[in-house]
Amino acid sequence: MTSPRAREAPPLPVLAMTLARAAVPLWGVFVQDWSASRQLLMYWIDTGMSLVGAFSVVLLRFLPRPDSASELVNTVGGALLGGLFLAAVTMPVLGLPLLFHAPLATFARLAVSDPAFSKALITHAGVLCVMMIWVYADRDVCAREASQARDRFVFAFVRWIATYLVLVSPLATVSGWSLRIAVLAYIALGVWQELAPHRLHAWIDRVMPPAR
Repeated sequence: MTSPRAREAPPLPVLAMTLARAAVPLWGVFVQDWSASRQLLMYWIDTGMSLVGAFSVVLLRFLPRPDSASELVNTVGGALLGGLFLAAVTMPVLGLPLLFHAPLATFARLAVSDPAFSKALITHAGVLCVMMIWVYADRDVCAREASQARDRFVFAFVRWIATYLVLVSPLATVSGWSLRIAVLAYIALGVWQELAPHRLHAWIDRVMPPAR
């Protein structure tokens, strides 16, 4: 049975990060009309940022508990840097499916030749880093996130692979709305993860029971 605390409304920083995570993909697809390749690169980076969050909360469990606001900022910042390093090591593996869609040089040209697209990717990653510091400065949120880190890893990986398969399939070329539906589905899953985490974690626990 789900505890009352598991069902409480997410705190403001979590809601703000959820909205920030949705802003750039929506702008890119609906305003800039991003192609499937651009979307794939965007989602790969977003998945990497999800891993940064999951790694960071795991690292925070092993760091000394801060006694002051300044120590808290230093602790969260250190965990975030560690999360960025671990995600950087993991992301090349997650990016291997991209090579089945197009050569690495193609994705590099997308980022280099389109300044607006490059700025969007950098803005997305930078804003999420700032938001994570805000979110994980709340000790209660951090403790909850640490207990659910495994499920966040699973969710980020499954959503990335599912999104990749949709965008490289013929469905992505059926109509102009296919890519728009894909970004809405991607964002909806992320919102569901943040606003109803107890449902996500209960579902993952049924599929992959945690070790006893």
